[in-house]
Amino acid sequence: RLGLIKDKAGRKAKLPKSPEAGVWLIGCREGRVYEAFTAPRVTLPLASPLETVGLFLDYERGELTFFDAGSPDELRLLYSFQAELQGKVYPLVDVCWHERGTNKHPITLLQPHTQQA
Repeated sequence: RLGLIKDKAGRKAKLPKSPEAGVWLIGCREGRVYEAFTAPRVTLPLASPLETVGLFLDYERGELTFFDAGSPDELRLLYSFQAELQGKVYPLVDVCWHERGTNKHPITLLQPHTQQA
């Protein structure tokens, strides 16, 4: 699971996975079903597994957008959350117990590309 969490969101017990609780996430269930964690959850229409996911946060507009960034030439919209953001927010990477521990693929955090002048 990948997303954003408010600094005031409760993290001392089981993490509530909903925008109402200050947590905006997308994730993969059973290795094949991608979904946005909303109430109710929204299934994301994907033809193949994601390899690279991009996130864009527009704090002022209260918009968090997820993209399929697997192609260097084209970003494909996956899901966009609207949120009333106030205060600090942090990235959230929840690797949980994926595939009962059989998933050996590493998570790599890429740096944004900058345009060369």
